[in-house]
Amino acid sequence: MKPQVVSGAVIAIALLAGVWFVPRVAGPGTAGLSAHAKAREALVSLERYDVGLGRATLLGEDEAIAATDADQLDTLLAFPIFGADGEPVSISEYVAALNQQIQKTEKRVRAVDTDAGLDGSPIPPLQADAARLKGTAQQFATFSRDNADRLDAAAALARDAGTNNVGTGHAAGIIDYVRAAESLAEASELRTQMQEIQSQLLQSAVDWKNQQNRLDQARGYDSAGVTADIEERRTEKQAMLAETNQEIESLEAVIREREAGLANLATALAGAKSALVQLEERGFQPGNDSSFSTYQREYREIAARLKELHHQEHALREGYRLGDNRGTEDASAVTVDGNVLIPGLDEVRERLQAAQARSAALTGYLDSDRSALETVRETDDRNQAVMDEIRKRIAALEQAQDGLTSRLGELAEAAFKVEDRAINAATKASNAYQQAASAAQRWRSRASQMRSQFDSAGKNDRLKRIANEPYFEAYAVASQAAAQVLLGRVHLLRVEAIESLLGVTDVLSGIRTDFQFERTPFAAALDTAREEGRTALDSARQRFEEDLVSKLPAAVQWVPQSSAAGVYQLLARIDQEQAGAMRSRAIELMNTALTGREKSPLLRPLVAFQQHFSGVESAPAAPGAGEQPSGDDLFDDDKDDDLFGEGG
Repeated sequence: MKPQVVSGAVIAIALLAGVWFVPRVAGPGTAGLSAHAKAREALVSLERYDVGLGRATLLGEDEAIAATDADQLDTLLAFPIFGADGEPVSISEYVAALNQQIQKTEKRVRAVDTDAGLDGSPIPPLQADAARLKGTAQQFATFSRDNADRLDAAAALARDAGTNNVGTGHAAGIIDYVRAAESLAEASELRTQMQEIQSQLLQSAVDWKNQQNRLDQARGYDSAGVTADIEERRTEKQAMLAETNQEIESLEAVIREREAGLANLATALAGAKSALVQLEERGFQPGNDSSFSTYQREYREIAARLKELHHQEHALREGYRLGDNRGTEDASAVTVDGNVLIPGLDEVRERLQAAQARSAALTGYLDSDRSALETVRETDDRNQAVMDEIRKRIAALEQAQDGLTSRLGELAEAAFKVEDRAINAATKASNAYQQAASAAQRWRSRASQMRSQFDSAGKNDRLKRIANEPYFEAYAVASQAAAQVLLGRVHLLRVEAIESLLGVTDVLSGIRTDFQFERTPFAAALDTAREEGRTALDSARQRFEEDLVSKLPAAVQWVPQSSAAGVYQLLARIDQEQAGAMRSRAIELMNTALTGREKSPLLRPLVAFQQHFSGVESAPAAPGAGEQPSGDDLFDDDKDDDLFGEGG
């Protein structure tokens, strides 16, 4: 989950609450009522504008398809594309899924049109063939332009309404906020394209470096020296192989000798054991000393024989040590500290296995060396052709890098323009909301004065409601903070994009020393964006954390507190030096907002936000019956009354 989603969701509550407040807070007098009517009409036009459709046509695929030759479209439609899950799908499958989304959009737009008493224009379904796709794309482009006209109409009505009272100011703010959000989405799309090109450029530079290394290697290639080295290694390995094979023969002879000796010992042991059994069965004559002495002597001889045979068997199996005054013909024997160690049969077998493995490895190495010699000879024959091929590849890469760098500059310029447009719209939205807040403050102050002068008994319900309503100023302040958050997000997008761009170009300069990139204007823009973004976000933070918390009842203070937590998260991204402190404060505010409300369905996004910050992966608890509203219900008009109520 993206951390800014939570703050955006909570901020959206404050923005959409303004739609509820507009018909209730228009200023007094005929001029105020006229402005209010225009503001309400602007909001109706805005409701008919489909934000999702606006963002879907940011790249203008419909216009491109409409202008593409049918034969080219047939060729393009034959290629697989990637679906939402990243898996390749056919064009027909993709179009079917897209039609489902279009039908949902059409249903939503028709509902708005019906509520406004208008006739909705149907969106034609897309077709997965060139001829019908071109026609549908042209109609879809027309529908998209009509959708954009709705936003322009809303903006014009909002301008006519002015910003002199709470309702009209908020209406104008909403229009500019939507424009800023649209521009931010478009800028994000451009920055994403820049990221893709930066990745291509970086990969191209790495490929270029690899090709340069290959060329340097090919230039310095010495087949004679390489051949001599391989032949020298082969001679050494052949000598080692001969020595190892001789060792194998000797060890095999030792094993055969030991196995034969053990077989003889096994026969001798069986005979001695049989003699012992026979002696024990024969026994001696009781009371006959001569018979007992004979029995005793023979028993001791057989026992001694068995002991000696067992000793010899153990020595052959487990090994033994000879003093330095005795020699041995055992090929596996080893002299250690003046003594000769005769290994046992099992150890000799292990040595044989090791020698055999070594022999196999040496044989494999020799085969590999032989293949290497053949490769060297083949490489030597085509080395010049390879260098020519590498030079062509390097030239092509340099040409491609020049094109990518040029395209990157074009996209950067376009992104700056769109971001500037977003900054201008967000600033205008913030100013409109500021005027709405000032108007709310003036209106509430006048209502209090009028009550004091003319309605001390408190019988005028309208004056009473205006004077005691805690949200007249709060919703305008919250909306202004939301606009400032949006402004900060535009600057943050620019900061992170420039940082990424400069990082890639620095890497490129290190890889390709002749790479030229003028980073000075980007570095200056980075400093400006960071400072202005920090200022906008800090202003939003102050309004959420200080102004709104002081204006709102305790039951709903979690709304600005959770929004402030989201702002701190954005500040942590834009101000790296203070990132740790910002994140700590975000967690502190989240904990404060959640205390005693952990199971509230309205705060589930904040719980997920807290888990994200804490590094906890946990699925949200299932809501109880009738407890969880749908995502759309959260912003329904009939929910707004309770959203800022005392129930929290």
